[in-house]
Amino acid sequence: MTKEMAYSLAAMCAEASRLYEECIEKADNSERARAMSQTDYVNGVQQHPISKQSFAGMADRLEGELTSLLQELHELSAKGQGMWSDFMFLAGGPNSDFSTAMLWCTRHGIDSSSVSTIAVQGLFLRSDFGLTKASFLKENDRLTAALEANQQ
Repeated sequence: MTKEMAYSLAAMCAEASRLYEECIEKADNSERARAMSQTDYVNGVQQHPISKQSFAGMADRLEGELTSLLQELHELSAKGQGMWSDFMFLAGGPNSDFSTAMLWCTRHGIDSSSVSTIAVQGLFLRSDFGLTKASFLKENDRLTAALEANQQ
């Protein structure tokens, strides 16, 4: 049962990572479109108001898509956090920590790809990105800073 849970958790972590990457792309593209909607000149040529309006509409559409993706990520994270806790308990008992669970995976023949997915992409299940572009970007900045601090 715990072995099956490890593979399910790995799949959930991979899906959270995929959604996160989509959110990054949508947020970036919406910011670019919003900037273009507020720019008077592009490559030295005055931008027509219709063009600016088109970029504003694109930014709004992308932000709506981002909100939908964030809702999906939020729901997956809520489900994933429960599975994460259950897996940590089953893999290492009441005093289990991350390294105990990863050691359990290695000792029980969980393939290295799944272990790596849980170890690296599990971060996306345990983060709260919120439901807005602003909350997403704030949490993303926090994670980036934490990861960069760990690399030094």
